[in-house]
Amino acid sequence: MPRYQRYWVGLDAGHLETAICLVNSDGHAFFEAKTETRAAPIRDILRRFGVEPVQSVTIEAGVGTQMVRDLRSYGFPVQVVDVRKSSKFLAIRRQKTDANDAKGLADLGRLAQATGTQVYVKPIEHQDIRIMINIRRTLLKHRAKIDALLQSIFRLHGGSLKLLNGRGSLAAEVANQQRLLRMSGVTIGIDLESLVSMGETLRSHIADMDREMRTMAATIPACAVFQTIPGVGPITSLSFYSAVGDPYRFKHNRDVGPYLGLTPTLYQSGVTARRGRI
Repeated sequence: MPRYQRYWVGLDAGHLETAICLVNSDGHAFFEAKTETRAAPIRDILRRFGVEPVQSVTIEAGVGTQMVRDLRSYGFPVQVVDVRKSSKFLAIRRQKTDANDAKGLADLGRLAQATGTQVYVKPIEHQDIRIMINIRRTLLKHRAKIDALLQSIFRLHGGSLKLLNGRGSLAAEVANQQRLLRMSGVTIGIDLESLVSMGETLRSHIADMDREMRTMAATIPACAVFQTIPGVGPITSLSFYSAVGDPYRFKHNRDVGPYLGLTPTLYQSGVTARRGRI
């Protein structure tokens, strides 16, 4: 198997398969293939051409996050690029195929190392916190929809449903409102038990998650410090902690705000300079 002094790797990762392309310093693709979206098969392929000559392994942010962590653990210089920026580079090619995208990503790693396209890959701990926060947000949305539906049903029958978040509170309030309506001679002619059951189940899950997140925030020193700020609780502290990740990757403290999107847009042309919304 030939050995190369230097070469660059592009990976176009899909859910099941990943297109891989290796290019030399002249931009010539000397190896192309498809393999499983796992780090081990890719590692075995690169070993055939020499591990030390690998200059960069370029992949777009998204599907292959765990594969990136595994490849880095094997010692490969993996860079994850922003899809919005890499798509402009890949659009130069006339035909969009997995093989062409893999070749384009290899070229991007070879030619555009200083374009600021790299994406920070969060540690698995921070990623799990983000997942937990997203799950909680989804549960809250579903609970709000069920609560709004129950409120509208009672409102149409002349009742007024007060919503509380505690376990059993929804079932108790629905039963009380149905009793008051029956005393007024009004009966709701549909079965509300399934809606109430789903609402109670969601309340129970959300309460369990809140308790788990309070415990988690108390065990993380940074989150404990964040919660000394007035108005900052466990959810906010965990959200900020997991979003920032490694704070030392920022050169200045003031860079954290723009990273989170907290910076006004700027339109400048000639003598016109106009700041927009955040």
